[in-house]
Amino acid sequence: MATAPLPEGVVVRVSRGTFDPARFAEVQAMTIATGRYLIPAISGLRGLISYYAGASPDGSMIHVSIWDSGEHANQMGRLKEMIVDARNDAEEAGVRFLPIVNYPVDWVIRAPARCRDDLPCVARPDDETERRRLRQRGPRRGDPRHPGAAHPGFCAIDLVRRDRENDVEFMTLMRFDTLGRTTPRPSAGSGT
Repeated sequence: MATAPLPEGVVVRVSRGTFDPARFAEVQAMTIATGRYLIPAISGLRGLISYYAGASPDGSMIHVSIWDSGEHANQMGRLKEMIVDARNDAEEAGVRFLPIVNYPVDWVIRAPARCRDDLPCVARPDDETERRRLRQRGPRRGDPRHPGAAHPGFCAIDLVRRDRENDVEFMTLMRFDTLGRTTPRPSAGSGT
C-alpha cells in the first residue's frame, strides 16, 4: 500500500453517537432513512471529498467525512438537514451524541485496486512505469509481511492527528470490505 498525497488543510470530521444496543434495528433504519435527505444536502456542499455513515450493533453510530478544509467541514454545523432534521430523528431513536471533532489529516493509505464479483473493479494501470512503481511498493495482500495480512477484507487505514493544548490526539480509521470482516481473530498463543 502506498500513501496518497492530499491537499494542504484536509480534515476529517467525526460525529459519534451512542445508543442502547437493543435499539440497533431502529437506529440502523433511521440511519438509512436520514441518508435519503442527507445525501442530496451534503453532496451540494463545497469541499466535500467523501462521507461515510453507519451504525454498529454494539450501540455506536458514526458519521465520518473528509473535507478539503476546516472551513468547509464546518458547513455541516449550519446544515439544517443535519442539525435539525437528522438530529431529531436520531434522538427519537435513542441516540446520544458526543462532541463533533475536526481532525487535520497527517497521512493516508489507500488500498490498491482489486476486483471482487460484488464490487466494481478499478482497472489496473496500463502504463509500464506505473506498474513498475506499484511492484516496488512492498509486500502485497496475501504476503504474510503485508500490514493487512492479519485482517481479511482490509481496504484502507487513515491516521488523523489533532493538536490539543498540551498534547496531540490521534485516531485511526480502518475500512473493511464488509462489517463481518472487522471481528478480531485470536492471536497465536492467546488461549482464545
